[in-house]
Amino acid sequence: MSKEKTKLRLLKLIVLLVDAAIVYGSYLVGMYLKFREVFTHPVYRELQFIIIGIIIVELIAIYVYDLYHDLHKSNEAIVVSVLVTVAISGMITLIYIFLDDGLIYSRFVISYALIIQAVLLSLWHILVHRIVIRLLGLIKVAIIGSFDESRDVAIKLLTKYKKRYQIVYILEANQLDKVKKIIKDVDILIACSSMALDEKNLLRANCSQYEKNLFIIPEVYDISIRHTNWQQFDDIAVLSLSSMGMSLDERFIKRVVDLFVSTMVMMVFLPIYILVAILVKLSSKGPVIFRQDRVTKNNKVFGLYKFRTMVVGAEKDTGPVFATTGDERLTRIGVLLRRSRLDELPQLWHVFTGTMSLVGPRPERPYFIEQFKDEIPNFEQRLRVKAGITGLAQVMGKYSTKPSNKLRYDLMYINNYSIWLDLKIMIQTIGIIFMGEKANGLDAEEEARYIEQIETIITRTHQNIVEDNVSK
Repeated sequence: MSKEKTKLRLLKLIVLLVDAAIVYGSYLVGMYLKFREVFTHPVYRELQFIIIGIIIVELIAIYVYDLYHDLHKSNEAIVVSVLVTVAISGMITLIYIFLDDGLIYSRFVISYALIIQAVLLSLWHILVHRIVIRLLGLIKVAIIGSFDESRDVAIKLLTKYKKRYQIVYILEANQLDKVKKIIKDVDILIACSSMALDEKNLLRANCSQYEKNLFIIPEVYDISIRHTNWQQFDDIAVLSLSSMGMSLDERFIKRVVDLFVSTMVMMVFLPIYILVAILVKLSSKGPVIFRQDRVTKNNKVFGLYKFRTMVVGAEKDTGPVFATTGDERLTRIGVLLRRSRLDELPQLWHVFTGTMSLVGPRPERPYFIEQFKDEIPNFEQRLRVKAGITGLAQVMGKYSTKPSNKLRYDLMYINNYSIWLDLKIMIQTIGIIFMGEKANGLDAEEEARYIEQIETIITRTHQNIVEDNVSK
């Protein structure tokens, strides 16, 4: 395992250096295509230091999109991530050129360079992705926990990660005494959140003994102790757990960023506001702006604004319900607005006024908040910060992600807050806008097929355990 980690670290360094070479080389090629000379041309002398800054920007953006770490991205996701990275680099370059009146530059060189980067970086990272998967091979997995939660985890692995992971065993938590029998046959173990603390401790001890990686689906308590300070009372070691939330200086910096970004985006996007308002008005009867009660920090209810995407009176007969795939209540323009997230643009006003933030847990309706409080322990913890237009749950999950899993992401965000994390989420949100809404859940036929596979794995697990007992 350590040899594989060393190989991966070396590969990441090689990938980073090749990325930098591609960006640098793209400008050299662009200058040659335009001027038939490179190093002696005045444009090169003007741009050579700017190119270094562009390389740094693009490497940071590639890092933000987890192209150096995430082995689960599809080819489409890789291409979109690279395109957004190149677009961000291009915008920053144009802004710098606009501000420096005396700079000698060539639009053709910059255009050539950006096109070359988009093509070569996409192909390079797709190739690296395949090399890493082949290097690591198929990873064998054991899932331990309650049947319902183990089934949910298994379905995720079978649907999205079947080329990376092979589920070998699925055990109930009360079968932990059999872990030593199966642990040698797997590479990693996944512990479900339903396991008791002493069961997790026993499993961790076994994994340490056999040098196996253990992944734990966290509860709120696990998330809360992610960042702790240790202290002592005489000779007693204790952990200091602070309450979830942001410090005064963090709230101040976040508010300054919210004000600046919301003001700039509303000004730049003013023509889009006008265009969307006209399209909404022409597409169906009713108001352009839709107002709905939502809940933000400290359980405060406010009227959230969105561009209307549904017919008037959409919930007249059903009461509060979530939108679904192919929802017939959506207008024709509403489908496009939701897919592109443009229906959320009016919420920038809430960010400007301080009711919401750019990044934070998505604001839910009071009806669903009360429902989730009864069903999900500690759900109210997500109300310790302002609601956001986007959040960690939105970039890491999807629309069909269960509220309990979204809560984990929301609490991870609150407990790990930094301005860098906000910036990372905002950049990742741009990629999600271009990719459209992440895929929704399985249909009944697909789910039934995967449950059948899971039951086969459970049966094989029990047979293995029984055979072991008989042999003894």
